[in-house]
Order: sequence, then C-alpha cells, then structure tokens
Amino acid sequence: PLFINILLKFMVIVFRFHKNKLYHCYNPSMTARIGKREIEGFLFDVDGTFYGKEEHNRIFDAIQLQLAVAILAASGKSKTSDDEIRLMKSKYLEKVAEIGKWQRSFIELGGSPDQYRILAGDADRSRHLNFNPELRLTLDKIKALPTKLGILTSAATEVTKNTCSKLLGNGWNNLFEVVVCEDSLPSNIQKPDLRVFQFANEKLGVSPERAAMVGDSIGDDILPAAALGMLTVYVGEKESGPWDLHLRRVEELAAYLTNA
Repeated sequence: PLFINILLKFMVIVFRFHKNKLYHCYNPSMTARIGKREIEGFLFDVDGTFYGKEEHNRIFDAIQLQLAVAILAASGKSKTSDDEIRLMKSKYLEKVAEIGKWQRSFIELGGSPDQYRILAGDADRSRHLNFNPELRLTLDKIKALPTKLGILTSAATEVTKNTCSKLLGNGWNNLFEVVVCEDSLPSNIQKPDLRVFQFANEKLGVSPERAAMVGDSIGDDILPAAALGMLTVYVGEKESGPWDLHLRRVEELAAYLTNA
C-alpha cells in the first residue's frame, strides 16, 4: 500500500540522518587502507598491546603477589611468609585457569570486588615501563595518514594516563581523539559488552564498519569488535584465530597501512 511505502521511505531517511549525526559524515581525506578495507579510525587497547610480553608478565606478576597477600589477609593472616604468598599466588592462578575469570577467582578465594579494583584495576603499571620511541613514531605515522586514533581499555583513567605518559612521553594525549577507560563508560557495562565498542566508536565519530580495533585479547577485544563489523588487529603470539590482521608487536601496524 502507498501508506506503507511512504512510511518505510520516511524511516530510511530518519535512520540515515541519525546515523550520520551519530558517527559524523564520511571524510575521504581522513582514511587509511588495510588491504581492501578503508579505515577512518583506530581504537587501541593498552595493557598487553602497547607493551610486550616481558613487561606484561613483570607487571602482572607484581599484581598477582599483591592479590595473594590480600586473600591471605582476608582469611585472618596479617603476617605471612614469602612461601605462603607464593603458595597462595599459585592457588589463585589455578583458580583462574579453572574458571577463566581473574576477578571472580579472587572473590571466590576470599577477596572483595573493591580490593580487586584497587590492587589490579587501579594498580600503577608505569614503574615497570620505559619510554618507547618506536611506539610513539608508529602512532605518529598512523595519525598523519591521516586517521583518528582512540584508546579503549579496561584500566582506570589515572592508570591509563600514567601508562601512556611513560610509554609515549609528553603530549601523548594529543595523539588520541578519545580515551575511553573503564571508569568513563556508562554504568554497568565493561568489555567485552558490545555496547562498550559502540560507545567508543560514537565518541571517535566513526562507524564500526570503518573502524579497527587493535588489542591482545581474543575475548575482550577481537570477538566483540568483529561482531560489530570492525576490522580486527590482534597483537600477540597466537598463530591463528578470528582476526583480520595478526601482529607480533603493535609497532608493525604502520607497515600495513596505505593512504586510501
């Protein structure tokens, strides 16, 4: 019927208007290409993505020891030996391997959500890191293509600021149009919730189909981004997986990009 056709056309017009308003208009001068995909914006995870396995292991070994001490304290042991701490750390890692969740494992062994946030989520990584001029140059090159850059991390804002300041040096925040951290997200959502990635793309002003997610976690970065239609760039040692591009180090990314 004529009325139905008019209504459908009206709905299409409204959808296109709001989509353009939401993500802004496509700007061909702000586009890079990875293979056949044109990309207007990149979202980067930080922990495990901006620094390598050695630094990652050093940081999280220190965090795991702190979590072990907190679990022992929660059980009533105010004084503990190094052997007891190492034993509890091993028990904690066994629980993580069993259920696959870091925070839930900590809570099941006697810790609290607030303790986990303070000791793990809010732990300062920067003292284990050094300035990385190669990473800074890589991000400078990508931004100069030009494209939009953003951060999407599960870490807290202050932790992210300290980490990026140490790795990227002065003026690091000028590289990124948006920095989305766990404590800057709408309430009750966190990675890998698809709404997190939608929120970050909206802030960046790029539609998911023209955005790329760069991260080291299959579950928290790659799968949800792929579900939204984003191009996915995995940084890590796994040889095969559900990603579009695999890098050993994030510094390799610039070599795969060309001007669209």
